[in-house]
Amino acid sequence: MSQPMPQSPASSCSLEKSLQRLNQRLGSPTFLWPLFLTVVTLLIYGQTFGFKFVNFDDDAHVYENPWVRSGLSWENLKWAFEVHGPSQWHPLAWLSHQLDWQLFADDPCGHHLSNVFFHWAGVILLFFAMNSLLRLPHAAGFIAAMFAVHPLNIESVAWVSERRNVLCGVFWMATLIAYAGYARHRDLKRYGWVSLWMMCALMTKPLAVTLPCVLLLLDFWPLRRTACFRNDSAVANSAAETWTPNSSFFLIAEKLPWLLMSAGASWLSYLCQKKINVVSDFATLSGSLRVENACVAYGLYLRRMFWPFDLAVFYPHPAWNHPRPDEVLFVPAMISAGVLLGCTLIALIRVKKQPGLIVGWLWFLGTFVPMIGLVQVGRQQLADRYAYLPMIGLGLMMVSVRWSPRIAKWVPFGAGLLVAFWFGVSLWQIRCWENSRLLFTRAIKVTEQNSWAHLNLGLAYQTEGNRSEAIRNYERALAIDANYVLAHYNLGIVWQDLERPDRAAQYFQQAVTIDPASINSWIRLGTVFAQLGQLASAEECFRKAIALSENSAQARFNLALVLESRNATAEALSEFEKSVRQEPASLHFRTGWMLALAKAGKNAEAREQAREILRREPTATAARQILSQLGRR
Repeated sequence: MSQPMPQSPASSCSLEKSLQRLNQRLGSPTFLWPLFLTVVTLLIYGQTFGFKFVNFDDDAHVYENPWVRSGLSWENLKWAFEVHGPSQWHPLAWLSHQLDWQLFADDPCGHHLSNVFFHWAGVILLFFAMNSLLRLPHAAGFIAAMFAVHPLNIESVAWVSERRNVLCGVFWMATLIAYAGYARHRDLKRYGWVSLWMMCALMTKPLAVTLPCVLLLLDFWPLRRTACFRNDSAVANSAAETWTPNSSFFLIAEKLPWLLMSAGASWLSYLCQKKINVVSDFATLSGSLRVENACVAYGLYLRRMFWPFDLAVFYPHPAWNHPRPDEVLFVPAMISAGVLLGCTLIALIRVKKQPGLIVGWLWFLGTFVPMIGLVQVGRQQLADRYAYLPMIGLGLMMVSVRWSPRIAKWVPFGAGLLVAFWFGVSLWQIRCWENSRLLFTRAIKVTEQNSWAHLNLGLAYQTEGNRSEAIRNYERALAIDANYVLAHYNLGIVWQDLERPDRAAQYFQQAVTIDPASINSWIRLGTVFAQLGQLASAEECFRKAIALSENSAQARFNLALVLESRNATAEALSEFEKSVRQEPASLHFRTGWMLALAKAGKNAEAREQAREILRREPTATAARQILSQLGRR
């Protein structure tokens, strides 16, 4: 038997040093904190792997969106970068949903897994970003832990449609890391990396438009690049001494390209939201109401930061569920404004000794500006998901406070208790995201006069086939807001499904009376008139829908069916063709056109469409029958 070769003193020494380095690394904060952050993130959000999609935006963004369901393709790539609904301009988020569908199809587990992965990546990157900026690993760890476990962030992670939030977080943190490197050693390559990550953040969610301003705040502290720190003796004793200070003019000038990028992303998102008509004008919501609500929202975000209970997926704006919203908002707005002003004054007074207070406070206030309600989108007063990145500013404030020696020794213990408190609340709060019924039932329980939650709970019951509960919730929504178009529309659909077109017509007519620009309501009203045999009225409805949107393929297809019934064959064929041209992926539209062509005796064209249908769907029975009847030549 061969004997093992004895180790030389040199190799033994090398092995011992390697083991020592490994032991030091395993025990170092830069290893232990990421490990801890990974564990707590998975403990909370691993629960979502068994959750379902919810019928709030998940349908329009994922499982009913044809551009997502068809996966990755060149056409879908172009669509992702275009200006359209159903929400903002976020092409990279669209691409991530398309990739998910390519990998997981309609299995919600895979889509939730991606959200959790991106949130985890954002948490880890935030730790390294804060550690790079502050050079205090435990302070960075606390900020990252707060970000990982805080209940306000549940909405962003547990909701598949909020992929744009968690993905934006990843690129936001990457931008911070790249900027810290650029601030130390300015060169074009590092500037390019900052620009790239910022551009990616802007292409995932428009809240990143405030990122250049955040970088300007970081120039003040902790990077200390501004002129007021040039003679600061503390700088000479820290790593910041290698960061050459710059003039205020230069610091602003270097960010001008990034500000232009932000302006472009803002404009594209505004166009998307205007296109789907979700931006309220000042006739709908006055300027005073917007300012009052913004003050109230800031106060509520602060309160929920430290007392995160009664969280809901939707908080109704008083303008839509109270006859006198000014009276509801005025007193809370004054109290919130006083708190905001007091915090601002304290931060300004302490700016010399504790500059992190003003930086963190302005981070919190500033990053909320696009979402605080000054530009009102939708019917919500505020949303938990909006706090995803602004709350980091409050974390910076908390680690910047200087305590007396007597109190300082208890600070780690207090910070640990705070993280444990947030962790426990999140473990409990996340369960309401398991399915749509739990989610909207929770919203109704913790809010008042929430017509929106009743509407979506009704939709959840309708999807499950429980029409009686659906009708009850829709009627409850109308009792709160009699002009709620979607409640009238959904009630019409329920009665149409129950084969009561007469009742359905009443609700669809009410919907178009309240909102004459509701294309879907006109289309549904037309289908009801067709069911009742009132073809002239049905034709009129479909033509009104087309007048509102010439690209409404469904309206054109329905109009073609009515025209065919009224023996207007030539015009019917033209409308069939237009509907297929507008939605070439719809086999339903193409099949209708094929049958109409065959009925009109246009056999060659009918055979052509039949072959195209079979190319896309080899089991299509109608296409096989047409080819059999007409022959394959």
